[in-house]
Amino acid sequence: MNDTSLQSLAAIADVLSKAGYSASADDSAAFVELQHEGTNYPAVIQSQGKEFLISCQVCRIGDFGADQLALVATNALAANVQMLPYAFAILKPEDSADEEAVADSPLVIINSVPIGDFSEEELLWSIRKLQIALATAVQGIKTAVTVSKIA
Repeated sequence: MNDTSLQSLAAIADVLSKAGYSASADDSAAFVELQHEGTNYPAVIQSQGKEFLISCQVCRIGDFGADQLALVATNALAANVQMLPYAFAILKPEDSADEEAVADSPLVIINSVPIGDFSEEELLWSIRKLQIALATAVQGIKTAVTVSKIA
């Protein structure tokens, strides 16, 4: 394994592809598909300042009824401790805060790492941790939805 620092999104996608992931990159991000229980989840790695921001969309806010949101939020916050270094976040709309825009807001798990010393080994470790966090996140959401249907 090469321990040199990864500086570009193309290099990140190349390392992920060589490790067996379905990955690609463009000028704004590297993309990798993760799977859990037969479902594909899009993960994105973006360069923001001196960090790479790694995120994976789990669902959208609009996937839940108003009566389910409190349980989903509670389970998401509780899962944050189990998913470290990843945590749940909502990517809010930039230009619009109307009901439709908010419903389209993705619920993601997210982490950031410094660009300067991000090696191939650290990238693959981050993706493995993301896969574990994804399983925890999906289970937390499923539990919330199941409990809300019973209540």
